[in-house]
Amino acid sequence: RADARWLGWPLAVGLVVTALYVATNDYPAYGAGLYTLTADTIRASGYALPATVPHYGPEGVPFAYPPLVFYVLAVCRDLGAGTFATALVVPPLATVAALVPAYLLGRDLVGDRRAGTATALLVVLNPQTIEWHISAGGLVRAPAFLFALCGSYAALRLFRDGEDEWVPVGLLAVLLVALTHPTYTVFTVATFLVFWAGYDRSLGGLVRGSVVGFGALALATPWLVT
Repeated sequence: RADARWLGWPLAVGLVVTALYVATNDYPAYGAGLYTLTADTIRASGYALPATVPHYGPEGVPFAYPPLVFYVLAVCRDLGAGTFATALVVPPLATVAALVPAYLLGRDLVGDRRAGTATALLVVLNPQTIEWHISAGGLVRAPAFLFALCGSYAALRLFRDGEDEWVPVGLLAVLLVALTHPTYTVFTVATFLVFWAGYDRSLGGLVRGSVVGFGALALATPWLVT
């Protein structure tokens, strides 16, 4: 309850910004044709991993991208979700949700709720962040951004505060981002390393970080080996 007012401001601004985008765009910016086609290829293969996605080049595109969002999109398509509506609405919602871990990071790094508010506002009012997360490309990027910020906050609590209960949270966040977007995976792993080096260069910190990293790697292995 103490954080509600400070977090409420950036969430309200985020909803206004994303609502303006949705209200002024009948067609999702940058399209999402490849994403939808990938999801439909998964559906056509009975939810097995397809070898290629057709119609892009003479032999199609090899399916080597992290698959999580495409499987979620495939389920949404099977449930009747419209192509344009999904690409127009889902990225803004994930972008607004990412403001929660952004607020927590700012608040706890500085130790002031006002810093959390400022951090979240800087994120949601950054044109580059907005452009690539609320547009159709954000079908993949926005969830990855959300998972990456959740993982970063878990890393802060894990290494600075030494709270072991954040190990499974960090492991889950790293796993989700690894199954969503390669660049955001690099960002998340780098954040864990920076927080470990800055806050807890101890054997215990190394063990906790290793459990997160190797645990996520082990859980992602069934996809990686393909």
